[in-house]
Amino acid sequence: MVKRLKNKRVLVVLDDIWDCNNEDEWERLLAPFKMSQVLGNIIVVTTRFPAQADMVSTVGPPINLEALDHETLKDLFLDFVFGVDQSRENKTPFIETGDKIVSKLKGSPLAAKTVGRILRNQLDLAHWNKVLESKEWEQKDGTNYACTKVEL
Repeated sequence: MVKRLKNKRVLVVLDDIWDCNNEDEWERLLAPFKMSQVLGNIIVVTTRFPAQADMVSTVGPPINLEALDHETLKDLFLDFVFGVDQSRENKTPFIETGDKIVSKLKGSPLAAKTVGRILRNQLDLAHWNKVLESKEWEQKDGTNYACTKVEL
């Protein structure tokens, strides 16, 4: 891999990093990129854990990525449920229940994707209401993502 990267400029995105507490492992991961003879290689890391962002950041403090606003998240959620190109006519009860579900997603696009894709396979209002009334929502802390840039 080092030979392939030697004369290339790269952008690497590591999304939703959970556990990278071993700095030696992190350095091994970065090693091939540091061997490049081209300047400007960048690694973007997203994580839910500020300590992870602090550990891998080499260019200033991490940037906190804020939650999506309700309407943007609702549009995203509905796209995952019904598809981007599908009509939403005659789906008003699902859209209304979906709006209530979206309010529990705490602005998280990952949650909108996950829940939306699950619900798209079961267009049954009773099931949607069961999801809405689930106590699982209370266990989620709503932590936002942090994003950091690693300059090599």
